[in-house]
Amino acid sequence: MKGLQKVFDVAYKIIMYTVALALGVMILVAFLEVIRRYLLGKSFLWAEDLIKYLIVYVAFIGGAAAYRDNNLASLDLLTRLFPKRVQLYIEILVNIIITALVFFLIYYSYKCVIAPSISRSVGIGLKIPLWIPYSSMPVGFVAMAIFSLEKFIEMFGRLKGGIGK
Repeated sequence: MKGLQKVFDVAYKIIMYTVALALGVMILVAFLEVIRRYLLGKSFLWAEDLIKYLIVYVAFIGGAAAYRDNNLASLDLLTRLFPKRVQLYIEILVNIIITALVFFLIYYSYKCVIAPSISRSVGIGLKIPLWIPYSSMPVGFVAMAIFSLEKFIEMFGRLKGGIGK
């Protein structure tokens, strides 16, 4: 179990560092683009594409990290009223539903990436194949599935140990 936990932690750290780097690059390019556009009246053709691709990357890959940290929106106003054991069962049920949805999204986001309209297209500004930035969708959902497995291990550990939360 500890080896698996280390794998989860390393994956999480890689995600967090790359998302932080993507946000930094995005802020720097946007700042330079504003300066260049309003002071010099010129614009980089590739800047808008890069910023859009980084936003998609941060949303999907960063969303997986937010899921692991329990930082996504949650409506627990009613469930907090239940006993701890019932809350744990509800948490398991919600995680089952989320995991099923994530696998559905993995499948369809992969189909989107391999569709000819994406896999054969090239971006206008950066001139890179569009399947590269679009790949952040299935990669992010796979990361969510991995973190979902981690949540199941933790929840069933609490259930086995008799701890509600």
